[in-house]
Amino acid sequence: ERNEITPAGRYAAALTFALTENWPGLVRWCRGDLSAITNPAILSLYFQALGETGALDDLVFLLASRAEERELRLTIDLPWLSNLASVLAFSGQKGTLIGLLEGDLRMIPFDRQQYWLAAAELAAGQGEAGRGRLNKLPLETRDAVLQSSIDRRLAHPFQAVPLSATGERLLARLVTETAGARDMSPRRHVA
Repeated sequence: ERNEITPAGRYAAALTFALTENWPGLVRWCRGDLSAITNPAILSLYFQALGETGALDDLVFLLASRAEERELRLTIDLPWLSNLASVLAFSGQKGTLIGLLEGDLRMIPFDRQQYWLAAAELAAGQGEAGRGRLNKLPLETRDAVLQSSIDRRLAHPFQAVPLSATGERLLARLVTETAGARDMSPRRHVA
């Protein structure tokens, strides 16, 4: 299936890169055919691949380009928020990530939330906290793919790459705009 030039074939190819944790290969593949990232599932994997390879500025710039394409929605934009959570984790923005996970992304499975929090801790230079969280996770997950990611993360510690000043400002703006958009969205009043 992954050799076919169809939406399913492209997703199968991207998923193969992700499942084998060939993140540099996924980045090269996506950059070789940017039309592949029009698929939201592939885009999400591409976000993770950029983070895993330390291309944080590229990650923030990609998120910003997607922000410009977004339409104002009356509902929560879960793919957008998930990609924002990925950027926050890889850039070590644990506090902001916690707010997102306790709010609009609270339905993400607990084990996945813990993995992203550990990634944020590692990226922020809190290695002991991040490794401690990762060491507890195997007892809390049945997800074999997540377990493989945990094992890899523990065996090959994440090398934090700081954002450029431009990347930091851009990410801060995106977080502010996202929080503002959520605050302005209509709320149901409980009587």
